[in-house]
Amino acid sequence: IWDDTGLIGFAICHYGKGSEAAKGNCYVKLGAAKSAEAFERLIDECEALATILGMSSLVAGVDTACVDAYHRMIARKFRIQSLSVSMHKPNQTGYSRPDVYVIEDRR
Repeated sequence: IWDDTGLIGFAICHYGKGSEAAKGNCYVKLGAAKSAEAFERLIDECEALATILGMSSLVAGVDTACVDAYHRMIARKFRIQSLSVSMHKPNQTGYSRPDVYVIEDRR
């Protein structure tokens, strides 16, 4: 996703036979956005891609430590399909912070 300042978000989506996505799913393997507004646009674009492809579901993972991104996904009616825990050594937040907008594979 681009704006007049440059790249503000991207997503790598899997779909179809031979991909990591389950049948009928558009699976966001990795995505990132620079801001809340860019994150909303990113999800809009991923949803549009899934619709264009005729996929029945969009699957995307967000760390609950990325509080705003998580709340935005819940507001869009995404639901938890699997739950995982990230551990950082030493005990630092890394990129799992409230102000980060990342979609990631946690399988």
